[in-house]
Amino acid sequence: MGAAVVALMTLAETLQELGTTQVVAIVVPLWLCWLGGFVGLLVPSNLSLTTIRVVSPILTAVWISLAIDWQTAMAAAATSSVLLLLIYSHRFGFAMVNGSAYGSEKRYLLAPPVPAVAVVNVCGAASIVAAIWSVRLIQGGSVWIIAAAALFAAATFVLTRFSHQLSLRWIVFVPAGLVVHDPIALSHSALFRRPEIEYLTTSQSGTVDDSTLDLSMGAPGLSSSIQTKDELVIDLRSQEPVKATNIRVTPSAPGALLKQARLRGIKTKVDQ
Repeated sequence: MGAAVVALMTLAETLQELGTTQVVAIVVPLWLCWLGGFVGLLVPSNLSLTTIRVVSPILTAVWISLAIDWQTAMAAAATSSVLLLLIYSHRFGFAMVNGSAYGSEKRYLLAPPVPAVAVVNVCGAASIVAAIWSVRLIQGGSVWIIAAAALFAAATFVLTRFSHQLSLRWIVFVPAGLVVHDPIALSHSALFRRPEIEYLTTSQSGTVDDSTLDLSMGAPGLSSSIQTKDELVIDLRSQEPVKATNIRVTPSAPGALLKQARLRGIKTKVDQ
C-alpha cells in the first residue's frame, strides 16, 4: 500500500495544472481504490483478496504511466512485479480466503491460469490508465470527462468480475470430506465424501484418460487428482454433467493440500 501512496502523491503533483473537475474525476476514484485495498488487508476474506488483486494493478499502472523519468518507471515496474507475485502467492491467498471460512473449514486456492490473468490485468490496467490520461488531456467538456469515467468504471468492473471468480476457486476441507469449488468450471460445487475417496495424489504427470476430468485450466505447477472408488457425476458449466473417477486440479500449494488431507483421514500418495 506504500507504493500506492507514492503513486497517488506523484499523480497529485502532475495534476496541478488541471481544473478542479478533472482533478476530482481522476483522484477520487484512485483514492477509493487505495481505501478498498487498505480495508481488504485489515479484513481478510475472499472479497478482500479480489479487491487487493484489482486495485494493486490499477495503482501501480498509474504510477508507471506518470513516471517523470526512466529510473522512476523502472522502479515502479520492479515494485509492481514484486507486488503481483505477492498477491498471487499461496501464503497471501491462503490467509485471505480462510478469513471468511466457516468453522473447521480449510480452503486451498487453485492456481490461476497465467495467460488469462496476464491478459485481463494488462488490458484492465491499460484501459484505466487510458481513461486517466484522457481526462488529463481534456481541455474542457464534462461529456468527455463522463465518458472517461465510464471507461474507468467498465474496466474496473471487468477486472473485478474475473478476479473474483479466481478468488472463489478452491478445494475446501469440510467435516464430510472435501469440496471442489470452482465457479468458472463447475455449475455446482463438487462434494467428495470421505468414504467415496480412494486417495488424493499429487503428480507432475499430465496424463488424462477417459475416466479423468481435468479442471486445471492449464494452470502451471503440480497437479492433484482426487481418485474416487466409484464414478461420480460432476456438473460442468460449459457442457452436460459428466461421470468421472479421477478429478484433476492444480492447487497453489499441493504439498500443504496433501498434509491437510492426511490430517483429515483421507488417504494420500505421491506419484513420480
